[in-house]
Amino acid sequence: MKPSYLGEGLSDSLAKVIPHSEIRVRLLRIHVLMAFCNLLVYNYFYHIIEWWTQLEQKILRDKLSKVLFHGTLMDRAANIVLDGIDFNKLNDRADFGKGFYVTDSYALAENTAKLRYHQEKLRNGSAYPPVVMRIKMNCTKINKYTSSFLTNSIS
Repeated sequence: MKPSYLGEGLSDSLAKVIPHSEIRVRLLRIHVLMAFCNLLVYNYFYHIIEWWTQLEQKILRDKLSKVLFHGTLMDRAANIVLDGIDFNKLNDRADFGKGFYVTDSYALAENTAKLRYHQEKLRNGSAYPPVVMRIKMNCTKINKYTSSFLTNSIS
């Protein structure tokens, strides 16, 4: 009976004994190849996870934000952009009291801007063009906006 390392069914002339140094080299090559494959797989999955995390964050930001519109005239829109909302300049006699009115309907904001334009033109003979401001509101900070409004309207 032949030793098992020679292989079953091989004759003595076909059997090759591999020296220990060559076995070590082959094992080292296999080990390096496996480490390289692990690195490739890790790197691939790392990028997929990073991409997925960024996508989730974008979706969450979009879900937690709301686009609102404000219809006004060009000069007032410029003041809002440059100086922010000045609560002292808000109209006390507005439809629902003093406040900065926004809507999720672009058409309603557009109609409001056109109405303001016609009212201003009748009152003064000329008016700045109507504009619709697009405001992206972060819903996670809604308490900040609310408390800021209450603080400014009380004082």
